[in-house]
Amino acid sequence: MPRSLTSPRPGPIVAVGGANVDLTCRADEAIQLATSNPGTIHRSFGGVARNVAMNLARLGVPTTLFSAVGTDEAGAALVADCERAGIDCSLVLRLEAATGAYVAVLDADGELVVGIAAMEVIGALTPERIAAQQERLAAAALIFADANLAGPTLAALAGIAARHAVPLVLDPVSTRKAPRLAAVLDAGVPIFALTPNRDELAVLSGEDTTTTAGLERACAGFRARGVRNLIVGLGSAGAFLASAAGHEFLAGQAGKVHDVTGAGDAAVAAALWALRAGRDLQAAARAGQVAAALTIACADAVSGELSAEALMGALADDGERGEQ
Repeated sequence: MPRSLTSPRPGPIVAVGGANVDLTCRADEAIQLATSNPGTIHRSFGGVARNVAMNLARLGVPTTLFSAVGTDEAGAALVADCERAGIDCSLVLRLEAATGAYVAVLDADGELVVGIAAMEVIGALTPERIAAQQERLAAAALIFADANLAGPTLAALAGIAARHAVPLVLDPVSTRKAPRLAAVLDAGVPIFALTPNRDELAVLSGEDTTTTAGLERACAGFRARGVRNLIVGLGSAGAFLASAAGHEFLAGQAGKVHDVTGAGDAAVAAALWALRAGRDLQAAARAGQVAAALTIACADAVSGELSAEALMGALADDGERGEQ
């Protein structure tokens, strides 16, 4: 079983999965289908693993990104951007291929209407390439992996994490990619945490997660299959937590919505930051809600306002309110 996170853990967090160029298109007014809509287009870097890694770097956590990019301009710029942030990119593969790309179309309120992902390059992260880095992975404080990876690759990663007792956190990425986690969940290997949103949890479990009873049944099912903790994102409603301590709703943080892109990744990164520091699941999820609120208030997938000081201040304020 993974070692307990009841005390701070040394070593870096290794984020394994997607790293790509993001094009975020936001309509100025109500979207009309099958025609051109006026709006703005913003280019940035993204990918779940990359976003998590960047947020962790902003929080001062030693972070290694394990991904794949092309030898094109976009790949070089993405890696350089990560390295400037202090991320160890020595495990990023540079391949003769196009760097992954993601296009997000947002409505006038900043909510996602549709996203298109071209992530073929990430298929280069094969089980064999994962196994070749077993020593680096075994030395991690935590391993985070997203479902941009293929099922066999996720299974290989989970096997290494289990053999070396490194806590593994998995994110489904989307409802289309969530089924890739079945290779791990069906294998019965211990998973420290799963971080789906409500819709992804529904796809993974087959339960109606629009109800509290459905959320509880879905989470109980995964806990019975070896997932120790679940942090289920509920958007503006906050999060639903499931662990050995039971089930709990956590309220969201109110704030201006500019762009929801990257909010879930920021929440996961902040939770990882807190867990690595020895915080409990509730504190980790609270930190995640603060990070998500900061992210949706800006145009980028990673907020320039995010810092360890901001999260510690928010957690301290929550503690004071809880004692009153």
